[in-house]
Amino acid sequence: MGLEQCLESYPNVHPIYKMVQDYREGIRQADYHRFLRWLRHQLLDSKQPFFIHMLAACAAICRP
Repeated sequence: MGLEQCLESYPNVHPIYKMVQDYREGIRQADYHRFLRWLRHQLLDSKQPFFIHMLAACAAICRP
């Protein structure tokens, strides 16, 4: 099953796929501002699938 078929069969996966692609593109382009916009969106919306993981990662980074 290809990507398009998976996204058609499981439409609820599409937002997660798009979010990961946005993240990958920001990293690929070394676009710091794009990454920060993506990160801010993740941290401000508790309904985002990676919200809890982002909080844990930020806590680990910010720990003295």
